[in-house]
Amino acid sequence: MLPRRSGPRPLVWLALMGGVSASCGAVGDASVERASASEPAPEPASEPAPDTAADSAPGSDSEPDRDSEPASAPTPASPPMALPGPCVAVPEEPFEILVTWMHGPTGPERVLYSLESLRDRDLDGDGVPDVLVPQPRARRPETGCPTEVAWDLYVMRGACGHHLGRIEGALHEEVEGSASNGLDDLHTRIDPMTGFGGPIDLRYAFDGSEYREVERSASESRCSYHPADCDVPSFSHPRCELRGHPRIAGLPNHEQISERFLAASREAQATCAPTGPEERCDVHPTFRPNGTIRSVSVRDCPRRRACVRAIFGAIRIDPWTGDPPVSSTSFTVPAP
Repeated sequence: MLPRRSGPRPLVWLALMGGVSASCGAVGDASVERASASEPAPEPASEPAPDTAADSAPGSDSEPDRDSEPASAPTPASPPMALPGPCVAVPEEPFEILVTWMHGPTGPERVLYSLESLRDRDLDGDGVPDVLVPQPRARRPETGCPTEVAWDLYVMRGACGHHLGRIEGALHEEVEGSASNGLDDLHTRIDPMTGFGGPIDLRYAFDGSEYREVERSASESRCSYHPADCDVPSFSHPRCELRGHPRIAGLPNHEQISERFLAASREAQATCAPTGPEERCDVHPTFRPNGTIRSVSVRDCPRRRACVRAIFGAIRIDPWTGDPPVSSTSFTVPAP
C-alpha cells in the first residue's frame, strides 16, 4: 500500500487546513447549539399589566414624538460584479501523482499525492467560495510533479462559474488588501522537489478579463549555495507519474498491469482445464495506447492456449502515453 498525501507540499496545506478549520468550527458550534436547545426553557417572570391609560395620556413620556423622522430603510446589498465570459459548469477532475525517489535511505521510496479542487477562497467577497481546479503542467503533463501543477480559476455565480484564467504553483495565504479590478490577487510558489532548482514566487492579478502573472521572483537553489548537499544520492531528481486523470493520459501504470496479470492468471488457473495435466504458460501481451490489448502471445501450454489467450485478451488498463509497456507473466495450470 502506497503512502498518500493530498495536494502539493508544503504550501497548499495552508489552503487545505483553512477549509478543515472552518469545518471543525462549524461542527463544534452546532453541537453547542443543540446542547443549549435541549435544556428546558426557564419560565418567564410575571410582570404587572401595563397601564395603557397612563401611557396614552397627553404629555406622558411614552407619547410619540410627532416631530421625529421615520427610520430609514436598510440599504440593499449591491449585486455581484459582472464577470467576463459565459457561466459554465465547473469540471471535477481529481487525479493523482506517483512520486518515486530511487535513492531513499532504504531503497526506492514512493508517495502517491492526491489532487482535487479547492473551495476555500472567496475572490470577489460575495460570501460564496470560488473554485480552483488542479491541472497537470502543460509541458509533458504525464511527468509533472505535485509542486508543478496549475490551477484553473472559476469565480462562482450560483451553480456555475466564470473561468478567469490559470495560475501555477502552490497557493500562499491571502495577502490583506491585495486586489485588482474587484478580485483578490493570488500569490503562489513553485517549489522544486529537489535542491537543484530554487523556489519561484509569483503574483497573479485580475486585469478585467482574466488573471495574469504580474510579478515573478526566483531564489537560489539549495545546491547553488551548498553544493555538498547535492552530492548525496537522495537529491537525485524524483520520478513523477500522472495517475487517473479523466482526460490526460499518463505513463504506463506498471502497478496496475501487474494487478491485472495476477487476476487473469488466477482466473486461467481456475477455469482453463483445472483438472488436466499440469502445464506452464508464458504469456506476453502488448497494449494499445487506449489501454486495450493489441496482441497476446501464449507459449508452452498447448492444451490451454486458447483459453488463456481469451482471458488475457480481455484485460484493460488506463490509457497511456510514452514508451509502450513491456510486460509478461508465467504460471502453471492447474495452480500448484
